Amino acid sequence: GGTLTGTVLETFESPWAMTFLPDGRALVTEKAGALWLLDENGTKIGEIADAPEVVAQGQGGLGDVIVHPDFADNGIVYLSYAERDEDDDSLSGAAVERATLSLTGDGGELSEREVVWRQSPKVTGNGHYGHRLAISPDGFLFITSGERQKFSPAQNMDMNLGKIVRLNPDGSVPEDNPFNGNGAVADQIWTLGHRNPLGIDFDADGQLWVHEMGP
Repeated sequence: GGTLTGTVLETFESPWAMTFLPDGRALVTEKAGALWLLDENGTKIGEIADAPEVVAQGQGGLGDVIVHPDFADNGIVYLSYAERDEDDDSLSGAAVERATLSLTGDGGELSEREVVWRQSPKVTGNGHYGHRLAISPDGFLFITSGERQKFSPAQNMDMNLGKIVRLNPDGSVPEDNPFNGNGAVADQIWTLGHRNPLGIDFDADGQLWVHEMGP
């Protein structure tokens, strides 16, 4: 075989996710907590201010970033990250925020930040957060939630660990979710029995695809 060659456009420290903006620029998250704005050529313009504070341990830290389908009009983005328990630093869980992104010539800033979802309960360990995000063609927010390497929560309907969650864009629960009416956590659930779902997307026919990390 031949030698592969390429051009280095930019370098990052543990980049976790990337998404494009309508104007061709892009956002990139780094696990330690930085959110970068890139130009159309893939070069850093600057860092986005007021991103969530995270503690990067194990697989946890700043995770996914996606833009609202109407971003060009409303500036809304969604971010996922691992957060510590306020009273017990040994416990953690994923959270998802909705925020307004204002762009400037050298970066930008987040405002009107609001947590719209949390993994429940927070548990020990620093793995299998999942927390990938996607907006369905019909406008619902889907969140992958790993089972945090605890196995049995994936089948426990009182926990949202090991599940795919379906929410309205504001974080409220759609009334037509399959387990709606069975409790606040069960109401969120779209599918269950997942391990560490680190990929999610919708195909051209609107079908949901999820892939999981590991055996």
